Amino acid sequence: MNIRTILPFVLAAAAMAFCPLVRGEPEEKDFTPEFVAQCKAKAEGGDSEAQAIYGRALSNGWGVETNHQAAVSWLQKAAMAGNAIGQCSLGACYENGTGIAKDEAKAVEWYRKAAEQGLPRAQCNLGWCYESGTGVEKDASKAVEWYRKAAEQGLPRAHDKLGWCYQRGTGVAKDEAKAVEWYRKAADQGYSNGQFNLGFCYGHGIGVTKDEEEAVEWYRKAADQGHTGAQDCLGDCYQYGTGVAKDGTKAVEWYRKAAEQGHTFAQLDLGRCYQFGRGVEKDMSKAVDWYRKAADKGNQFAQFNLGVCYEKGEGVEEDEDKAIEWYRKAAERGHVQALVKLCDARMRGRVKAKRNVAARGAKPGDVASAYIDALRANRFLDAWEMVSSDMMSQAKWKTLIDSEKDKREFGEFYKAIKSYSIGKVMARDNNVVVVSVNMKFENGKTDERFVFICQEDGELKIADPILPNGEALMWMYGG
Repeated sequence: MNIRTILPFVLAAAAMAFCPLVRGEPEEKDFTPEFVAQCKAKAEGGDSEAQAIYGRALSNGWGVETNHQAAVSWLQKAAMAGNAIGQCSLGACYENGTGIAKDEAKAVEWYRKAAEQGLPRAQCNLGWCYESGTGVEKDASKAVEWYRKAAEQGLPRAHDKLGWCYQRGTGVAKDEAKAVEWYRKAADQGYSNGQFNLGFCYGHGIGVTKDEEEAVEWYRKAADQGHTGAQDCLGDCYQYGTGVAKDGTKAVEWYRKAAEQGHTFAQLDLGRCYQFGRGVEKDMSKAVDWYRKAADKGNQFAQFNLGVCYEKGEGVEEDEDKAIEWYRKAAERGHVQALVKLCDARMRGRVKAKRNVAARGAKPGDVASAYIDALRANRFLDAWEMVSSDMMSQAKWKTLIDSEKDKREFGEFYKAIKSYSIGKVMARDNNVVVVSVNMKFENGKTDERFVFICQEDGELKIADPILPNGEALMWMYGG
């Protein structure tokens, strides 16, 4: 018998016997103080399921004051007695380090015990461990296997996870139509992340005919439940009039809801609203405040915007050193415009590249290899640090993709490029030029990549693995 079936009777009569669960678990809304008190009484009497449920209540602060240590104690009793809910909940404590020392391997052990008993939540958690490599070697196929077991029992979170796997082709053949099917199953059960993902699919025509108004409806359902991503997207819809009448004031309202919950892109968006006076009175001081909140959490776009504010003295006192500090943080996360700002600052003598360890006393070939490694990983700032050293002018740099190993490694990528054209010069930094390259692939997709070029003795040499040679660049810039 499912506890949700008997819950009203449990609450109505304190003396009524506690009924065990089969597959379902009580939801947060079920944890009234009266229900929790009943669970506690049964737990003290040795009922393992009551121990597990009371432990969950203590762990989450549902119907009772939060007490993580006490929660772990009760969950351990239930788990050792073989109760699946206790095992799964204890696994979560180990995974998050809540009330006990964090131990991801032990988390997996307990999830597995509960999952093998058929508990959907544990199956889904175990699937996530395999997908993310938490406490176990990453294995996308096994992740899908466990997600599917949970989904087949109707767990909405598992439906959503399976949808994500189908959308991205993770552990299963990519199938956007199936992704939408699984998202819809989760969304129809009121699962906010499923509603958000379904809205995103409608908004971008992923696996379904594009329908911006339908997207807004699903975003709204999720946003009303407090889903920050949906609130931010709904703000965008109102900001740009996508699927709904344009309304800057409502855009700000939704951005603020998400921003106050810590969503960094909503904080960035709210900062932009204050900066440009969109849906709110222009206020650069408040713009800076919101940019800083997002920047402190690592949002590269907010870090760049904050750098611009310090550079121009907008909303804060002008301070080029702080501007450069924020540009560097953004560049470390791959923000190319921030890197261009650093190049510009260096040309004006305002900043020097930190000497990279790989460049100190190293042979030219070693520096070239380290440089290529940095570019492959999109670590633009690391690459810039290397090429801005004296090592660049000392080395006789040639096209760096000239070894048989590199040709094999990038051969398939080269073949996929149908054509490419050179965009504009983004920056010139002594003997280094940053240009944009627009690529078109055989599958019809396009991409833009910023490429570092070494200028030596009046000749431009390609210094990025994106293209097989630098002939077009040399021709365009008079090498």
